Amino acid sequence: MGGVAEVIAIDGRTVKVNEDDPSTPDHYADPGDDSLPCVGDFAAVETSDGEGCEQLVGYHDPKTEMKARPGEKRIYARSPEGVLVAEVYLQNDGTLVFKSLLAASGGELSIAPSGNITLNGVTVDPDGNLSVPGNISADGTVSAPEVAIAGMAHSTHVHQSSAPATPSGPPIAPPPEPP
Repeated sequence: MGGVAEVIAIDGRTVKVNEDDPSTPDHYADPGDDSLPCVGDFAAVETSDGEGCEQLVGYHDPKTEMKARPGEKRIYARSPEGVLVAEVYLQNDGTLVFKSLLAASGGELSIAPSGNITLNGVTVDPDGNLSVPGNISADGTVSAPEVAIAGMAHSTHVHQSSAPATPSGPPIAPPPEPP
């Protein structure tokens, strides 16, 4: 056959192509690439030695917009109907992006060339510092050697109007007796 043929069916690990003259050529992919096309994709078919011997050497997904730039690698997964559900994107600036496309807002993990790791907006820098765009909540005990609140160290912050003999400030003299 040779040329380009439409994928018309997938049966287990067998790819069937070409409605006019259905055939099941051998499926080849890069080592470490365990993926099959979807029905409606197009396959590059090469003729092999021997009568009726063919091999599928590549596929084209006509429905998904390609976004990888020169030097990049993008791997994506699709549902059997061809809908994108997940992707791994290795960008040419050294950024790695892992994304789930099923959730309404998606789920994303990225690793920047600087070493910053961002998970759904929360960033951890190479020194372990967190940057959180929203609120932090906990159901259990949260401990830290020191906590800064609005730029003030909690352990040395003093309230001058505290109740007498409390740990948040020096003792306050009781009010004078009325005359």
